[in-house]
Amino acid sequence: MALEAYLDESITKGDDIPMFVLGGYVAQFEEWIAFSDEWAAVLNRYGLEYFHAKDLKSGNAKLYRHIPYDKRRSLLVELSDVICQHSLFGVSLGMSADAWNEITVSSFRSEYGSAYGFAMSAMLIVLSTILARPKDDPAIMSIFLESGHANAVDA
Repeated sequence: MALEAYLDESITKGDDIPMFVLGGYVAQFEEWIAFSDEWAAVLNRYGLEYFHAKDLKSGNAKLYRHIPYDKRRSLLVELSDVICQHSLFGVSLGMSADAWNEITVSSFRSEYGSAYGFAMSAMLIVLSTILARPKDDPAIMSIFLESGHANAVDA
């Protein structure tokens, strides 16, 4: 079975405790093809080229200005349905963005990387643990990260 995981990170800003979150979804290779077609069809119906969740509730976000709030909720439901129909499971990991620097020393960070690199390592351990208990044939998983990401080398 050939699986693919698509992961992305986010850092909350403006909260009392900023959080670093890494998450994504795993699906069979063939499902990602159908996912991509259906995802694009939903975006097209709403006049969007891409989806950015962090701007969805903003009244000032240029991307969503043409979509009333009730339709934005519908958009989110439709995109969530596409994810549910095509993914096997989702994964996420969160940690305090500030705690990483507070609980680690520079020599540890030099050896093990940034919070992003550490989170990616932990995510790979979780995914490999899941794959080590296959119900059918052993799976091979490809991991995809955002192209040009500032922390890609660390990952």
